[in-house]
Amino acid sequence: MAGVGGRGPEDAAGIRGQAVSDDSIAAEKAALRAEIRARVAALGAEERGREAAAVVEWVTGFDGWRRARGVGLFVPIGDEIPVGALMEAAWKAGKEVALPAWVGGESGYRFRTVRGAADLAPAGRFGIREPKAGCEDARAERLDFVVVPGVAFDPMGRRLGRGKGYYDRLLAGVEGATCGVGYGVQLVPRVPLEAHDIALKLVATARGFLGPAARG
Repeated sequence: MAGVGGRGPEDAAGIRGQAVSDDSIAAEKAALRAEIRARVAALGAEERGREAAAVVEWVTGFDGWRRARGVGLFVPIGDEIPVGALMEAAWKAGKEVALPAWVGGESGYRFRTVRGAADLAPAGRFGIREPKAGCEDARAERLDFVVVPGVAFDPMGRRLGRGKGYYDRLLAGVEGATCGVGYGVQLVPRVPLEAHDIALKLVATARGFLGPAARG
């Protein structure tokens, strides 16, 4: 029998079982990332452009976007769907635009306000363009609509990221709508989740919206 504050055989077995489960989910995620990246790599430039334009049209036509006064966006990199036109659309509509900015520490990123292209640094952490150091912090809870990149998504709004957990921490304080954006080939029947993963309220592809708030 374990002493006070110790763990008995059942507890130890439970911990080992959880570790095995976590390892299994991590392996499933890694395999899914490889599969989806291969799918995206197979897309032609014309198809990528067509799908990106459709996603921008869907998002800007969505009532939640139109009503939003503050929006969180991202600068696409690599194989992420190129929806940079959303930033211009938001500025043109007079919305407050916030982008992730690297701050280090446990959180990694924080939203900061950008009022125009001049507020963007040429390259920040990981080579991603982000707000300059002098830009004001944007409170996540005041953002009405946040657009989120991802490697894969499913119909329930579950998202597979790059594996660092930065967006899960960034989105933890968001109270408004969260919308994943991606190519159609990035949709899968189910994304495996771990305890720290945050599901999204919407997912937008060239075919329209999915997710719990798709009718909003």
